[in-house]
Amino acid sequence: MSVDLAPSTEQLYAQVTPAGAFYAVSSPEHEGNRAILLRILEEGGVVPFATSTAMSWTQSNDAEEALRSIFRLQRLGLVRGSTAAPLPVEDRLEDILPSLLARLSDTSKALLADENGFYLAAAGFLHEAAEELAGLSADLL
Repeated sequence: MSVDLAPSTEQLYAQVTPAGAFYAVSSPEHEGNRAILLRILEEGGVVPFATSTAMSWTQSNDAEEALRSIFRLQRLGLVRGSTAAPLPVEDRLEDILPSLLARLSDTSKALLADENGFYLAAAGFLHEAAEELAGLSADLL
């Protein structure tokens, strides 16, 4: 459930949306909104939202300016509020990644590879085919 972030008596937690996470890591420069989003990714699910939290995330001494920055990110769909802190995932990434990748495709086939052609995870491909596809994908870059 998404709620508006606002200082209140109710504990709210800031969560970065998928679009916000993509925006935060889509550039090597971590300035401005990207820096704020990265701080929220680090602390948003742990620290309840408050004016002091917004000031810390935005590194601003002005409470009103800090809140405006957070609200702007929320209007852009990069941040949302939640009444419950997110629960940490207990499973290992290696175990859950194939099923997450499979959901990205209509055919349940997906491959995650780095720029050097090494595959990190695959869904719907045999090991050998995944290695070949990952190697070929490196040639495309």
